[in-house]
Amino acid sequence: MVELTRKLKRAAQLISDSEERRVYFGQRQAIRRPLESAWIEVSAVCNLDCITCPRQEGITTEPLKLMPIETYYQVADAIFPYIRNLNLIGLGESLMHPQIDEIIAYAKSKFVGVNMTSNGTIMTDKIAQKLISSGLDSIAFSIDGGKKETFEAIRVNARFDKVQRNIRRLMEAKAAAGVQRPWIALGLVLMKTNVDELAEVVRLCHELGIKTLNAENVFTWTEEMEQTLPLYNGMTAAEEAAIEEANKVARELDINLELPGFVLKDPGPCSYRPQDHFVVTWEGDLRPCCNLFHPYQYVFQGEKKFAHEATMGNLLQEGFKSIWNKPDYAAFRKANETGIGLPEVCQDCLFSRGV
Repeated sequence: MVELTRKLKRAAQLISDSEERRVYFGQRQAIRRPLESAWIEVSAVCNLDCITCPRQEGITTEPLKLMPIETYYQVADAIFPYIRNLNLIGLGESLMHPQIDEIIAYAKSKFVGVNMTSNGTIMTDKIAQKLISSGLDSIAFSIDGGKKETFEAIRVNARFDKVQRNIRRLMEAKAAAGVQRPWIALGLVLMKTNVDELAEVVRLCHELGIKTLNAENVFTWTEEMEQTLPLYNGMTAAEEAAIEEANKVARELDINLELPGFVLKDPGPCSYRPQDHFVVTWEGDLRPCCNLFHPYQYVFQGEKKFAHEATMGNLLQEGFKSIWNKPDYAAFRKANETGIGLPEVCQDCLFSRGV
């Protein structure tokens, strides 16, 4: 009887309130959309020069700019009917886009969840308020070291203390507004030069009141990077001990520490799952994977190679379904879903190698 009464009250509310009705049916339709997410590169512009980023000179061959807001709206209208979540991620810092709040709010108005990553260097009070008021669901800040010297050597032009202050600024703005979102996490690129500080980053999560730390392996663009940075090329006893120590600290502090694998496997199904996700560049080009955002040179197992441009279509010129249904694109997705017939760049990718 109580449940029936609740349902009748809800039905009456939907009948009498047009906005409640719009939200209710919009959310029900949204969860039925076929694809998990798209990554949109609203900014390929960045204020840092991180050593792990393919933005380095000579690595990426394409121009890198801000996505015009008109391009965003056209892309959004083309893909939002098919996706449940939007990740504002590319080769740049999304918070550098002057209309970032409009970008987020438009997606939320279409019942699309919105997540993003940030280097944390430009989180002003004004930007913090924009992220909260626009409805951002989550944000992950990049912290590639537990000490100032290590962090600033990797994330060139960033300041360790300032990034921590900026993260706290957003958390304080959330508390003042009495809201739970955006949910905040930390992320880092884990490698030989910072693995001994992993436990310190876990402790930093605890100090900041952040419950999740996601660690990923480093992709290598040069011979020097491959020879000196990846843990998956073999770890010392000290490096293994550092990871175990971080796990221990995470358990003690109740931090969700997400670690990658550290043993390269034979190529297999892609963990990025291109059958459920895709990316869109600042120019509106739809590409099949976050690791194929832009063409770039890379080094894998001592061999220097080039990942060529992989546009499946441009959303300013073609409809999403016509691009998605192209035979070459369907074949690419099938290969990555099964691990059979992978292109060379996918065979070399960490996402197909279990790390």
